[in-house]
Amino acid sequence: MKIKLTIKFFLVLSLMATTLVAQDKVEEKKDSTKVATKELPLEPERKLSFNTQQGTWMSLDVHPNGKEIIFDMMGDLYTVPISGGKATRITKGMAYDVHPRYSPDGNLIVFISDKSGSDNLWIRDLKTNEETQLTKDKNQKHFSADWSPDGDYVLGVKGRRNIKPYLYHKDGGSGAKLVSAPANLKLIDPAFGADGRLIYFSARRGAWNYNAQLPQYQIMTFDRNDGSTETITSKYGSSFTPTLSKDGNWLVFGSRFEDKTGLILRNLKNGEEKPFIKQIFTGGKRKTRRKRNKSNKKKKKKIQIKNKSKKNRNKSKNKTRKK
Repeated sequence: MKIKLTIKFFLVLSLMATTLVAQDKVEEKKDSTKVATKELPLEPERKLSFNTQQGTWMSLDVHPNGKEIIFDMMGDLYTVPISGGKATRITKGMAYDVHPRYSPDGNLIVFISDKSGSDNLWIRDLKTNEETQLTKDKNQKHFSADWSPDGDYVLGVKGRRNIKPYLYHKDGGSGAKLVSAPANLKLIDPAFGADGRLIYFSARRGAWNYNAQLPQYQIMTFDRNDGSTETITSKYGSSFTPTLSKDGNWLVFGSRFEDKTGLILRNLKNGEEKPFIKQIFTGGKRKTRRKRNKSNKKKKKKIQIKNKSKKNRNKSKNKTRKK
């Protein structure tokens, strides 16, 4: 009898221990992306869930097959069909992941993340989900990156105040600085031309400041053959974020006109330009100056009417008191 009870008790303990171990493993698996690391010692305080159909200050790229978009939102990377639908999150955790860009074959992405404790370039294999840290910086800010047309190199821009471009082999290395002078030249938004010879940037002189006057940025090219640079735009409203077509015939870039931001399409063969999208809004609808003036006039009228009615009420009250 004692032997049977001992065996039963032992079996119960064994089952409880197995269950607890299994639960621990499940919880460990659940929270593996949320655990603080030596490089990024951040512990999550609460969980955030949200549903949205729009975002602001997002970076995106189109898959080479033309069927998918990758974008960043609130520090994570997502993919969504180009026709629309439900977004799929591909990175998560406490790290802040931004500026994704597909490799020419669509199998890899390069992006910026602070998971090492500082901004660095990372490469993710979309088939295996394995990630490799490409740069090893401790105190630099990385802004964006692009792939060379052959998929062997990654071009990144980094710095503290005056940003400069560096070319890295996808398998690693310290990289090569492409432009050093002038010291106050800031180059961001790198984009390779179709043949890989020219690299396009948004360029400006000096650091950013408040109440800055236009123009701020112009499109500049860097020739990998001879190291020369050339400014190819002169828009008063600035020219920024160059994007090249695969065939090398077209360039799209952003520009400002009064209070509007739009896209301009340039034919690289003959230099002709035309508005591509006349107005882009971020964060919902904005009122034009004329509409704002109309709405302000209406508000003033309402305030005047209210003030008049108040005065009339006060007059009638005073009359009744006198009576």
